[in-house]
Amino acid sequence: MQRSAANRRPGLVFLGVLALLVPTVLVAQRGYHVDSQFGFRVKLPPKWPRASAEKDRRVVRGRYLSRRTYPIKGARWDHLPEMRVIVISKADAARAREFKKAKGVQAWVPFYLDYADYLARNLDGEMSVLSTEQTEAAGVPCKQYRVRRKAGSGAVYILQTWIFELEKAHAAIEFAVMEQHESKIQKQIRATFASFKTIKAEPMPLGAPFDLPLWITDSERWQGLSARDRLERRSNFQEKFLAAAKADVAAGWRVQKTDHFLVISKAPARYAVDVGKAAELCRKWCDDHLGAVTDDIVMPAVIRIFESSIDHSRYRARSNRNSPYVPEIREIVFTQRREPARNPGALRTLYQGLLHQFLSDKDHHLYRHVPSWLRVGLYQYLRDSKMVRGRFEFVVGEREKNVIREGMRAGNLGTVRALVHHEVPTIEDEEYRLRYQRGRLARLILGPRSSFEDGFLVDYLSAVRAAMKTLRLPPERSGAGVVPGRSTEQSEALQNAWAELRSKLRVTVNAAVCGSDDASWQKIEAGYTKFNKRL
Repeated sequence: MQRSAANRRPGLVFLGVLALLVPTVLVAQRGYHVDSQFGFRVKLPPKWPRASAEKDRRVVRGRYLSRRTYPIKGARWDHLPEMRVIVISKADAARAREFKKAKGVQAWVPFYLDYADYLARNLDGEMSVLSTEQTEAAGVPCKQYRVRRKAGSGAVYILQTWIFELEKAHAAIEFAVMEQHESKIQKQIRATFASFKTIKAEPMPLGAPFDLPLWITDSERWQGLSARDRLERRSNFQEKFLAAAKADVAAGWRVQKTDHFLVISKAPARYAVDVGKAAELCRKWCDDHLGAVTDDIVMPAVIRIFESSIDHSRYRARSNRNSPYVPEIREIVFTQRREPARNPGALRTLYQGLLHQFLSDKDHHLYRHVPSWLRVGLYQYLRDSKMVRGRFEFVVGEREKNVIREGMRAGNLGTVRALVHHEVPTIEDEEYRLRYQRGRLARLILGPRSSFEDGFLVDYLSAVRAAMKTLRLPPERSGAGVVPGRSTEQSEALQNAWAELRSKLRVTVNAAVCGSDDASWQKIEAGYTKFNKRL
């Protein structure tokens, strides 16, 4: 009997899709970057290995790092010159211009206008164009850029870029090197630029694996599709995505496949195995407690583990995110910590990313709009868990115990009602204590002696989704950097407007789910007090 799309294991289709993707990778390993979709190749500097980039794989088609490092005076690590191949299709640029014209200059645009737009939206610091020159190279028009960038850290970089105008795209070959070391690799840079050559293009089919899917670009239209159509689209997407993610793995990384995750790791093999097991246990917990929020399936994702914080920082160099989960490339990214099987809290970053991923797949905008008391509470509840003989065990951490006990002794612990309504005490260590208070409340809700009704979590999250739609909360920007042309004052005003909307959302949801019956609240408060006395 043939298996349905819903039950088909995504790993079984790796080989078929992978066959379409591997040739480019193999050619790149022989010293060239080859883009068969838009028809060009370029020779890499000798022995520069390929490395992945955190986001925008729609346009960042290749990233390569110098094998040789260069010292930085006064820094804890050395500098690695970098080469990127950035391709912006003319069709996407035209869509960006149409979108910008329709929505206005201050609107977030999901595509890039050109290379200059990409730089402005993804690199921080002060940038000044030192020189530009319009020439012809490899038989095609070529614009040469030289840009000086002073990063927020104070480090000064030079970007040398040649942008080749192809039939259907602009292909930018970019080198980024610290100003003090630029002359040391100038010969390699010139040789790479001179090696650019056009080849026969082999256009990819529609729905490339790193394109932003409909549930990210137009969530309203996505929700309007039938459940069957959504299931089919997600099943097709996850097959292509997983195959592409596996094909994109650079040399030196270990790859492990679990039921729901592709673990790409530079950490020791045993650590990666434990992470995979812990991720599956956490995924099952999310399914059991949060899965009924929508009927959309939660798709597989990538877990990328770095061995050092330096490599982790380099990987995220052009991202303004601080979340461990990156929705646009479906990656949970973190650095190896203590042994996860024995140390509660060792995988806290992983669990935060898994929670984000799960809720985002249920509704792309849900995680960011869940009121803080619940979002932080769920994360705090998950963070101190550990594996015990293949089980997910929730541990009450010592810091949580201390905060709750001290609050009870001092009489300023606060009430459940105050936590839910965000009526928090204004004391210096408010945020520190509040984290553990929220986690304690989540522990009460999820515990066997809960004073909340069964299904409270799902009801609350469903009410959040309803309020998002009623209040028309603006969507989160996805995968195309900062909004070009927006001033600091405008950004702050927008943030304040969003904060007011989220406050309205919290009030709306609390009124719908928690109600205002004093007798019900008294029962919950009594249960909370009794629960805390058991510490």
